[in-house]
Amino acid sequence: MKYIRNILLVCVLYLSLTSCEHLLEIDPVNSMVPTTVSDFEQVLLSGYPDREFFMTTELSTDNVELNFASTLELSDVNSLWFTWAESHQAEGVIQDPIWGELYRSIYNANSVIDELDLLEILPEEKELFDIVKGEAHAVRALAYFYLANFYAEPYSKEKENMVCVPLITTANGLTDRIQNNTRESIGVIWKLIVSDLELASKLLKGKSFDSKFRFNYYSVEALKSRVHLFMGDYDKAISSADVVINKYKLWDMNEMPELAQQQEESIESMINYEYGFINTDYNKEILFYWCSNGGATGARRNIFYYSQGIEKPSDELIDSYYMLKDVSNPVSDTILDYRKYIFLRNVDKSDPKWKEYGTKSYKMYPSQGDNVTAYIGLKLGEVILNRAEAYARKNLNTEALDDVKLLMKKRILSADYPIYEAFIDAEEDVLGRVLLERRKETAFDGGLRWMDIRRLVDRRTEIIHTDKEQNEYILKVDDPRYVLQIPRSEQKFSPNMELNPR
Repeated sequence: MKYIRNILLVCVLYLSLTSCEHLLEIDPVNSMVPTTVSDFEQVLLSGYPDREFFMTTELSTDNVELNFASTLELSDVNSLWFTWAESHQAEGVIQDPIWGELYRSIYNANSVIDELDLLEILPEEKELFDIVKGEAHAVRALAYFYLANFYAEPYSKEKENMVCVPLITTANGLTDRIQNNTRESIGVIWKLIVSDLELASKLLKGKSFDSKFRFNYYSVEALKSRVHLFMGDYDKAISSADVVINKYKLWDMNEMPELAQQQEESIESMINYEYGFINTDYNKEILFYWCSNGGATGARRNIFYYSQGIEKPSDELIDSYYMLKDVSNPVSDTILDYRKYIFLRNVDKSDPKWKEYGTKSYKMYPSQGDNVTAYIGLKLGEVILNRAEAYARKNLNTEALDDVKLLMKKRILSADYPIYEAFIDAEEDVLGRVLLERRKETAFDGGLRWMDIRRLVDRRTEIIHTDKEQNEYILKVDDPRYVLQIPRSEQKFSPNMELNPR
């Protein structure tokens, strides 16, 4: 337990592989040495990703544009993401908080995995042992999934021999990781992700759970459905999605008008700073929450919540929620999609500053009051669309459209659903329809839009961003900047590490 004596119980280590020259100069916050399964459970809980690291990726997608009427400016860091700069790190900054947070989770997970099998456990500890070990493997898989999808090329069998990220599967030998690190191949990293999730699923199946802030059997299967979809293993993606879809039910958003009436509000005004969309029964669809930022602010201070902020949901995204009832008539009424209220502000146009605020904001999470929530990590809507895309990729178009209908019947006004269903039944580009609904359903969730744009090479188009000075920035279809650059900390301490092309 030598390494654990260095970590110490509940000491949260915000590590990158080489984030600073004094990596090991860490003062313990609790000198107790973990010796029981319960002790290691606490080490594990401190290892879940907690600092939000993915919202800035939204700035690099077609989901975001600038409000030119805002009196504010893009921060220097946000500007790097919005313009697809050569590096996402500001000039002179060595540490990369994304890299650091994810490898911190990997270190903590590894410390638990290393030591648990060395314990002599009592019969009454067996269930907790399986839970903690299963969660540790799931946490490690989650962290490597994000690292692989940010710092390496999207997975494909043809790219398995290309470089990915450094591979660490043990907490021993920490000092060996201060310098001269190397990148493992894409194939090896994704193989570890899959094997970790398979073991986690096996260990967690049938185990009791009562928290959405920790992995359980169903949230692991949800993540598996995502991983297998990204890898093109469509049968496995469908199988894992089946497990989740057979367990959970969608919330019917047609309940929103009654809910607003009970609060004597319109839906637009009901979803506000103190009552986010997540505070409705929509939260029953969430399978896993993460990144609470220490539990103090949660998701309430995400970069898109601020009404006066310059970063706004794009018109293109908002327009996607307005489907014409009569496509031949551009001024016909639109089908009511309740998800539009996640983004629409209740605007008072008698306020002379209303244009500074704009008509759009991201209102998934409350930003004021006592409501504090973590970010959405995994949810039922995504799982349904994972399965729908897998079906579409297998040319099982009927099954794919059935999944789209399963979702949308609970998302749009019941009176409008027959119109929508008729459109869907006549859909010629089934995969395109699935991907559109995926974009709408998962907008601003856990960096998914950026990862989807990266992997959907067959559907990519140029993305154009315009700043307040009307300068245009273009991310081309084959642009190398779909892959983040290796952090400067690694470049400094591992000078022979292969960098990503620019």
